[in-house]
Order: sequence, then C-alpha cells, then structure tokens
Amino acid sequence: MDKLTAWISIASTFSVLAPLFLLLTNFKSYHLEIKALALFFTIGFLVDISTWYFYQVTDIGAYHAVHHGYELFETTFLFWFLGKVSPQPRFKVFLVNAWFALIPFWAMRFYNPDWVGYFKIVTQLAIAFTSCFFILKMVEKNADVSRNLVVWVLLGMFFYCFCTYFILGTLVLVIANTWFSHNLVNITTNLIYCIGIIRSQKALS
Repeated sequence: MDKLTAWISIASTFSVLAPLFLLLTNFKSYHLEIKALALFFTIGFLVDISTWYFYQVTDIGAYHAVHHGYELFETTFLFWFLGKVSPQPRFKVFLVNAWFALIPFWAMRFYNPDWVGYFKIVTQLAIAFTSCFFILKMVEKNADVSRNLVVWVLLGMFFYCFCTYFILGTLVLVIANTWFSHNLVNITTNLIYCIGIIRSQKALS
C-alpha cells in the first residue's frame, strides 16, 4: 500500500466523524430515524477502527467476524431507515421488517461462500434504487427539497451503494487493485451527509 492509498484509507475511516459531530450538535431536534443514524455512524466508525486493528495484528478470524457481522447490521439498518422514511405507506412494513429475509439470506454464506457476493450485490443495489425512487417521490410532492435532511441521506445512500457495488464492483473484475477507490466513495458520501445536515439546520434556524 503506497502512502497516498494509506492516507485515503485513513481519511475514509475518520470522515464519518464529521456528519456524526454535526448531528450531535442538534441531536434533540431530530426524529427517531435521524437519531438512529448517529448510532449507525458511531458503530461504523468503531468497526472500521477494529477491523483496521485486527488487520494490523493479522487476526484474520476476528477481522472477518467483525466485517461480516457489520455487513448484516449495515444492510438491516439501511432497509429499516428506508422503511421509516418511505413516502409510500405500502413499503413501510416490508422494509422495516426486512430483517426476517435478510438474516437467512446473509447466513447462506456458511453453506456456500459465493453467497457473500450475491448478498452484497442484491441488497446494495436494492437499497440504491429504492433510495432513488423515494427521492423522486419526495421531489414530486415538493419541488424544493434542498433543505430536507432525509432527501440528502437518501442521496448519500444511493451514491454509496450504487458506486461501491455496481461501478466499482465492475472495475475490480477488469482492473486489479482498484478497490481503494471505495474509500473515495465513502468520503464523498460523508460529505453529502454533511451538506444535508448543514442545510437542514439552516432551515430550522
């Protein structure tokens, strides 16, 4: 790993602290799903730090356990979040309770290692396109959504999931050692969250 790649990786890990700090400065004013987002950011940061540590000490078993466990948590949380903010009532129940289907889908990796890839591709693309669909529905109801934090969070989710598991996933199959670009996507996603939080807080002031 060269110095640039190493610094990008470090910046990616710590970039989540920016939107987390902004959320905590006005924490009480948010609804449950946005407060839960702060917990999501915190757990994501702690997982990044722990996997980084386990990788450095070559504890591969712990590294994979934390990584795969967070993968299920992240996916379940994002489906739950989509359900809580859904502009389509008929989707709410399914998305909030999607963990019923996600857990066995995730657990299939213990029987067939190929399911790791299937789980990532299917769930992340589902999150990306659901987020995009919800944004379009919200824009239909209100043309000016630039100060709506939920829209910005959905935009960040769409950007992260679509870029990471579609565009970058395709590149990795063609060009070796391009996965470090995932860190750039992560930094950009956290920047999107920061912009949304700042704009929404200005609307409240």
